[in-house]
Amino acid sequence: MIRTLTPTTDNPDPVSRTQPRRNTPALPSRGQHLQQLLSKHGFLPGVAGHAAYGNLHFTLTPILSEEADKERYGAFMSDLVDLVIGKYDGSLKAEHGTGRNMAPFVKHEWGAKATDIMWRLKRLADPHGVLGPNVILTTDEGIHLKDFKSTPKIEQVANLCIECGFCEATCPSRNVTTTPRQRIALRREMARQPEDSPVLAQLQAEYEYDGIETCAADGTCAIPCPVQINTGDLIKGFRRAESTTSREHAGLAAAKHWGQIERLARTAMSAVDGVQSRIDVKVLTELTDAARCVVSSDLIPSVPGPMPHPAPAHLPHTERRSGYAVYFPACINRIFGRDPDKPSTPSLPEAFVSLSARAGMPLWIPDDVRGLCCSTPWASKGVADGHQWMAEAICDAFWRWTDHGSLPIVVDAASCTHGLLEDVAKHVDDSRRAQMETMSIRDSITWCRDLLPRLSANRKLETVALHPTCSTTHLGLNHDLKTIASFLADTTVVPVGTTCCGTAGDRGLLHPELVVSATRDEKAGLEASPAQAYLSANRTCEMGLRHATGRPYESFIFLLEELTRPS
Repeated sequence: MIRTLTPTTDNPDPVSRTQPRRNTPALPSRGQHLQQLLSKHGFLPGVAGHAAYGNLHFTLTPILSEEADKERYGAFMSDLVDLVIGKYDGSLKAEHGTGRNMAPFVKHEWGAKATDIMWRLKRLADPHGVLGPNVILTTDEGIHLKDFKSTPKIEQVANLCIECGFCEATCPSRNVTTTPRQRIALRREMARQPEDSPVLAQLQAEYEYDGIETCAADGTCAIPCPVQINTGDLIKGFRRAESTTSREHAGLAAAKHWGQIERLARTAMSAVDGVQSRIDVKVLTELTDAARCVVSSDLIPSVPGPMPHPAPAHLPHTERRSGYAVYFPACINRIFGRDPDKPSTPSLPEAFVSLSARAGMPLWIPDDVRGLCCSTPWASKGVADGHQWMAEAICDAFWRWTDHGSLPIVVDAASCTHGLLEDVAKHVDDSRRAQMETMSIRDSITWCRDLLPRLSANRKLETVALHPTCSTTHLGLNHDLKTIASFLADTTVVPVGTTCCGTAGDRGLLHPELVVSATRDEKAGLEASPAQAYLSANRTCEMGLRHATGRPYESFIFLLEELTRPS
């Protein structure tokens, strides 16, 4: 618990405030008086804060469930009020507003006349006293010693949360269901309830959608969090806990037969492309919506808008002996092709291979890349067996392709790069972990940044809109992405309010309302300032952005390859 002390000067003479007194014994400072008070009541006498401005912070650690500690705390608060108001005519609050802990002392601080005016205003606005009772104004002088909020222990990853709310502005689901702070607060409320509580049963039922299904698990909540809590890890833990034996078997089978699933997915995308080009995408939207109502909205993906072309069945031909790096085309780029309003060729692998060759740094695509994945989809869904199997498979393939780490690996989807760098090593044995630490895995963003001095643009666009993804943020690649965008256009725009788009792999297709929520501010910015091109660095994110904003987002690689083609 943090309190602030903002005293005014006890000497009204402005000269004596700037000039030292002579022949006057040194008096205890306000901080020393506060330390003495803390020690008197058995609390740690640590005082910090913005002391130069008279703003002092301290921390109290009573166990408020114990009567003796509660009495000790009450006695300290009484003495604190006497010290701040009685001795220094100061303020009980500085950075923080009045709450239940300070409400009993408002009259002491402001006087009877000012407090009476506050009460009259309160009664005019809230005649029945239903808005924040006892929060700012109270008639109960002991309200600060009642109804303490408990903090029951929950999952370790979230135990340190102080519910400050810094995470909320970054959360993709902030406008549609819950935020990280709310997910943790709800989980704590579940922990407070007895097993047979109807409140617990209702919370558990609603938490499935509000807390688990609509969490993008993107981890950006950990960035502004004072203690780096990744609420996405909490939710992934719940998904793992919900996983059944049959689900684990299905997940492992999917991992082992991922190559066949890729082919089926490309075939499905071809069918979708044919329907939307000849009839209308709304037909597909209605069909999938009907299926989702019958089966499950968390199993059957939707078609919330125009879907991309299918990726080509064949990857571009490359040579091992001339390769500067191993190129691992992500499975999302082996399944999903270009935006439906763009030509189907070149594909992303074709554009990336051509661009790198043009810069004199050819890439090599191994013949057996199909059927392999970064393992992130299994991790996100909490399917442990499939996750481990794919993590081991991709590690073994990388070790083989790179000749035991002698060549770097380049990946063309930022979320896959992030998963490979941050997750795979945690789910393999010590030998494979050592191999992953030996190998150099690079994202296409840093690779293309290094290509820029070897390339010449035949023209530049006026303005491009850029969407940095959650993965580019985690990997620290946003500056490099902006550098590439500046090479392509005179002006680069990242709309105010841009956060994680909420797509999170297939999460945006399962719950498109999540993407609409996450991109609401970004869409408004794009409508106010349109661009000539819309760039990002992850295919599924680009699909979600297309559906939610209507703008044809694509990988920056396409525009970089196009604008550097020899004229």
